[in-house]
Amino acid sequence: MDHGGRVLIVEDDSQVRRLLKHVMDRLGYGCDAAANAAEALALSADGRHAVVLMDVGLPDSTGPELTRALLSRRLERPPAVLGFTSDDAAATSEECFAAGMKAVFIKPTQVFALAEAVRRYMAPA
Repeated sequence: MDHGGRVLIVEDDSQVRRLLKHVMDRLGYGCDAAANAAEALALSADGRHAVVLMDVGLPDSTGPELTRALLSRRLERPPAVLGFTSDDAAATSEECFAAGMKAVFIKPTQVFALAEAVRRYMAPA
């Protein structure tokens, strides 16, 4: 089943990246994966990703910084950025929302909640 958009996974932990890719594949979403912000920016340059699943703590950037960079591109349909973090501090979530993320999940994240959020933002414009 192809839902018409792609998901970009941005996660530096290779095991988590593989798990998220497996979940998205099982749900029928095509996806690409990046281990850091530089790879994410390169993979997302063509605007084909409807949703970005992003770790808030990356080795070469923060989730909010990368979100601002992704959303500053003049794309016809900017991606919905969904962040996840192990930091449950309210300030972290506030910073993520201020940067333009649509949702922030605290690790460990329930797969059902993540899948529901992806489905919501994957809907055609």
